[in-house]
Amino acid sequence: MGMASLLAVTVPTMYTPAFASQEQATAQALDIPAGPLDKTLFAIARRYEIDLLAPRDLVKGKQAHKVERALTFADAVAQALEGSGLDVSRRPGGQYLVVRRENVSGKPANENDAPPPDSDSDGDFAEEIIVLGIISETEGAIRIGGEEIQRNLATTIDELFRNTAAVEAIQGPGRQFFDFNLRGTEGANSVVISIDGAEKNLVTTKHGTTFNPVFIVPEFLKQVTLIRGPVSNTFGTGSIGGRVQFETIDPNDFVDGGNDFGGMFAAGAESNGNGYYGSFAGAASVNDTISILGGVSYREYDSYEDGGGEEVLNSGNETLAVLGKVQWQPSTNVDVEATYQRAEFNYIGSNIFAQSNIRQDADFENDVVDNSLSLAVDYKVESIKGLIFHADTFYTDTKHVETLLENRRGAGGDPGEFDARDIKSIGGKAYAGYRFNAAGMSHDLYVGASGVKDDLEFVGDSSDVSGTRASYGFFVQDRVKIGDYITLIPGLRYELFDLKRDNGPGSEGDFFLPKITAAVSPLGRDSGLELVGSFSKGLTAPRLSNLTVDLTTERTRRGSTTVNVILASDNIQAELSNSYELALRYRGALFGGDFLRASVGVFRNDFSNRIENVILDSRTEGNVTTITQQLQNIGEARIEGIEVDFRYDAGTYFAGGQFSASDGERKDTDVPLNSVRPVRGSLFLGVRLLDQKLELGTEMESFGSQTEFGENQNVVGDSSEGATIFNLFGAYRFSSRTALTTRINNVTDRLYRRFDQIDNSIGLNARLALNIVF
Repeated sequence: MGMASLLAVTVPTMYTPAFASQEQATAQALDIPAGPLDKTLFAIARRYEIDLLAPRDLVKGKQAHKVERALTFADAVAQALEGSGLDVSRRPGGQYLVVRRENVSGKPANENDAPPPDSDSDGDFAEEIIVLGIISETEGAIRIGGEEIQRNLATTIDELFRNTAAVEAIQGPGRQFFDFNLRGTEGANSVVISIDGAEKNLVTTKHGTTFNPVFIVPEFLKQVTLIRGPVSNTFGTGSIGGRVQFETIDPNDFVDGGNDFGGMFAAGAESNGNGYYGSFAGAASVNDTISILGGVSYREYDSYEDGGGEEVLNSGNETLAVLGKVQWQPSTNVDVEATYQRAEFNYIGSNIFAQSNIRQDADFENDVVDNSLSLAVDYKVESIKGLIFHADTFYTDTKHVETLLENRRGAGGDPGEFDARDIKSIGGKAYAGYRFNAAGMSHDLYVGASGVKDDLEFVGDSSDVSGTRASYGFFVQDRVKIGDYITLIPGLRYELFDLKRDNGPGSEGDFFLPKITAAVSPLGRDSGLELVGSFSKGLTAPRLSNLTVDLTTERTRRGSTTVNVILASDNIQAELSNSYELALRYRGALFGGDFLRASVGVFRNDFSNRIENVILDSRTEGNVTTITQQLQNIGEARIEGIEVDFRYDAGTYFAGGQFSASDGERKDTDVPLNSVRPVRGSLFLGVRLLDQKLELGTEMESFGSQTEFGENQNVVGDSSEGATIFNLFGAYRFSSRTALTTRINNVTDRLYRRFDQIDNSIGLNARLALNIVF
């Protein structure tokens, strides 16, 4: 259904299993009058907190049967669908899909052949599932699904989030490195990145900027979840800015419904940089309990041209990625999933930007190999209704070697010299979740623990150090529903961290991190409208790259010499934040079955002990410039902002967009924070024609201007002017399994550069992709 128009109620399943058990279902007392089918399905799905996808062409214009009595989810949906010729089918990942009855049972659609709701023998009705989510949309989680991922046709990570407010993935070298910025907070260990539960903690550092060398294959992505702000502190240190969680395809996406084999193929090309890629994944059912998947992706890009027709040197790369998964369900109570991922990529350039030829007077070759292995186990206790257990563990090993190929005009270093970083991370989490009713209130209670340990080995001429970082903690959280109008989510985590470097002092500490979220649904929970307020305390422990050693480097070019003096960063302490948020959100069906998801919110983050690179002295004598810098805890800072997101889908027409504006400054000096991004907005409009087989749309992206201030100005520093670019996109669905997708970005070939980026952005670029599911 990837390109189909769907009404959807989405309940988070990222860290929580979907358990199949009719006995496990929590029956709800319902009294929903007969009415439009789409609105009735939304009301049912919300009441049970279960994912339900309803293809618009099936449900629009149909009337639902009255739903009443104490019913399980499957029974409630069956009652609503009486007389419609439709049934509900279980999908992988804890979703239900409304389909024509003939698609489930193989019989003609006939309202008289519906099986009784309490039938145990008919396979048309899947067993009930329970979905408990540690992080809910009430707490600001944003999900980007397959349809939007396909529409974006992303080459870089940043392009995935062009229509998401207050989120940027700042592009690094080779178009693959990136540094997430959520609400003006950025940098590794301030925004946690994970793929299928495996955290990616390697940081590449140069000139005060950090990038995370993690490669994502967009064609393998199933869902991306963003959690803005430290409300994600349930998961521990490093989430002061938030978390970005990537979830990839799994075997059951292709082999469910009686198919023993399946898979996907995707291929694409783009004009600017002569890029191309091919991705393939195949899945099979080994037996009734085990399914496997294997995938491979290769892509290659040459250097692109900016809007002025100038080549951005060394902006290409070559990447090979492998994905493997095994899903095992030894019983209806246990689910096990193992994932292996490997990515190899090569590019020419310095650590933080493409045009090293110009800026560095040198060429560097970079080779990165990233391996990860994760394992997750979910267990449902049959004897205790509503009790589940979850445990997962991961291991990652990322190696990055940067080799000097050539220097010119007196730049330091000899060809063949290299820096090498190797970071190994091991971690995991375990928790128990229990859904129960007490004192007239519904509870989703969680108690658990999580932790991670990083081991970094560094070889080379740099201020970076080798060492270990361990962080772990314990958490408790309860989601309490009071009547039909109020939801409370209190939580507390006790966090400990220990940072040790091989040569010199480290850092350690422990903190209590509370949070509370309150949501009020003034028209009732089924209306989809809620006012949400939250407070959370976040922690970012110092990372290994913060523990620099004394280092002095000298570089001469064009007759001028620059001396960089980096002082050891002793006594670096943890960075803390108090975050406040207020938002008005709506998600549901409108008149005529139209779907709307909208959110308007404001936030404030108050930081203490903020870690920044501080320029202590900068002076020029003759043709020699000396810059002295040190990483320090700078005291207090504040970031405030507003963010707007919306998606509207009327079937034939659809639209969406975002707007975000933030302001941040140090409280002691009133100097603006360079991590705060300029005003940014986007808007897209689309239409579906030819029985929704053809999709056409246009998109506008607008970037505000901003001037670099303070400490980082001499290190990274360039200001940027505002720019507005226009894009076109389209797709044609030959069938539900085959689609041709196209996109033309920067149609007017606008010359522009994003704030805090050294290289100009890509100019006019046309892309074409073929996607086949089999």
